[in-house]
Amino acid sequence: MQHLTLLAKPECHFGTLHCQDLGVFEATIGKNGLTKNKQEGDLSTPIGSFALPSAFGLLPNPGTKLPYRDITSATLCIDDPSSCHYNAILEENQTPSDWASCERMSVYDPEYRHGIIIDSPVGSCLFIHIWKTPQTPTAGCIALSEKNLLKILNWLDPSQTPTLTVGFEN
Repeated sequence: MQHLTLLAKPECHFGTLHCQDLGVFEATIGKNGLTKNKQEGDLSTPIGSFALPSAFGLLPNPGTKLPYRDITSATLCIDDPSSCHYNAILEENQTPSDWASCERMSVYDPEYRHGIIIDSPVGSCLFIHIWKTPQTPTAGCIALSEKNLLKILNWLDPSQTPTLTVGFEN
């Protein structure tokens, strides 16, 4: 089993991502820090344990073994809780719209050059992705330097059931 652990202090938008084989990486998290009660749009990163089932990117697959989705100008992540497509990544020209809001993934460059999907039952469009800057918080995702994200992407193996645990530092 492959495991990542994100630890942060309360009311802080910085943390450390611990990778069992690769070391510890600086990370940014949601502007409002970590939360046990994630709500859509609260700018917080959810606490819990999550699967890391697949990856995506504006750039071609960098060599990850995870299933990899190429992001196009039509790729959306649906963040409208009333949509039957809530928290789904889809191509807008292939799906009838029933949502009032979504994230057009192609506009997030450099952030979405590469990313890892966090399979969370709360919140939408939660990813591990490239940070804008080391000081810039996210809307709820976990962000790292491009160099460190690529190390993790190339280490992850779906046959090893990759997981992520998010929690407070002791």
